Amino acid sequence: MIIAFIGSSGSGKSYLINEFRKEFSQGSVDIIKEDNFIFLVLFKKIFGEKVFRRYNRTKLLGTKNESIQDTLFSKFVPVFYPIFIYLEYLILYLYYQIIFKNKVALFDRFVYDYLVTFKANLGVSATIIDYFFKKFPRPNLVLYISITPKTALSRNKNKEKGFITNSFSFHKNVLEKYKNMSKELHFFEITNNSIRDKAKKRISQIFKRYKKVARLKSLAIIGMDGSGKTTLANNVKKQLLYYGIKSNVVHFYNAPIVLKLLDFLGVISKEKAYKENYSKNLFELRKLKNRGKSFFWAFLHFSDATIQFFFYKFTHSKSLLIFDRYFYDYLVSFKYYKVNSFDFFSKIIWPADRVFLLLAKPKIVFRRKPENLLSFFEFAYQEYVFLAKRLNFLIISSDNKNENEIVDELIEHI
Repeated sequence: MIIAFIGSSGSGKSYLINEFRKEFSQGSVDIIKEDNFIFLVLFKKIFGEKVFRRYNRTKLLGTKNESIQDTLFSKFVPVFYPIFIYLEYLILYLYYQIIFKNKVALFDRFVYDYLVTFKANLGVSATIIDYFFKKFPRPNLVLYISITPKTALSRNKNKEKGFITNSFSFHKNVLEKYKNMSKELHFFEITNNSIRDKAKKRISQIFKRYKKVARLKSLAIIGMDGSGKTTLANNVKKQLLYYGIKSNVVHFYNAPIVLKLLDFLGVISKEKAYKENYSKNLFELRKLKNRGKSFFWAFLHFSDATIQFFFYKFTHSKSLLIFDRYFYDYLVSFKYYKVNSFDFFSKIIWPADRVFLLLAKPKIVFRRKPENLLSFFEFAYQEYVFLAKRLNFLIISSDNKNENEIVDELIEHI
């Protein structure tokens, strides 16, 4: 496992890494720093420490090279330094993610830091470097430790007169590059200006959530139409990007595959079935409710959902599936239409790793979905609550909560 701490000099990465290390058993964690890099050590041995120091000094002072050797070295760096850094991290990535999967590596800087260093410190900028560094295999977690330019300036260690690191605008430029990259690549941002305990707690919280989320293969969000399931599912997908987890939102569509097959075989008329069973006319809905529907109708819907379920499982086998409605939603509809089949269908449902019920008040949902009956939503509300308590699903109320709060509640209770 690789957990990368990135951020500008003085952001407190080393301190937070040493504190975070305490959460693991002794000997199970390696802390990786630039000082130990094989290619960098080799690089310095070939060209000499003095050349490196002079090069860094000219960059910090913003002056020109004085000797031919330094000029040649400055031409060499933009080409080979990014390659050496990339290869170093690639070897370390393979070591911790493939060879020794059970070990935990805490990186004090990662490839992403060098994108900022190349541009802001060394003046090295190339599209090809950007592409390869941003497409580098992602660690399990990337934590961007952010500070303000004022804090960065106060913690600056290179305070020699004339150094660009004494400039507020320099730190502002560096931190803007970090912030933009963090947003683009979906890294967690941990503020660490003054209260370090707060940053420590946030890192621990993220890691605990990551361990739970990383084990999931499927997650289902159930609830009435109009309760906000689709919005929540899409927001959860976005949030999972920060945990480095690939996911797909799956919808069970009301376009019965089984019904189409029966129509093709001439067993049943699809057009007639749609007119009878899928009418959105309120008068027709009332009649259907009073009359009820058949077990055969319920079986068609359930079979169709099952076909879709296994199709998605097969086509997205390497992703976490987020189901926007699930088989349990059908059970509520079946009961409303007087299909007494709860025990039968509940026994053949393929269980999701986690199931959440998103609740909204019937009148609110009815305003969003006026094509259905208020009486249906009132009935469904009670049935969903009963179902969730019976099957021990977490109930999330969307009342008086914004989208971020709802997502946060779901992630916290995975």
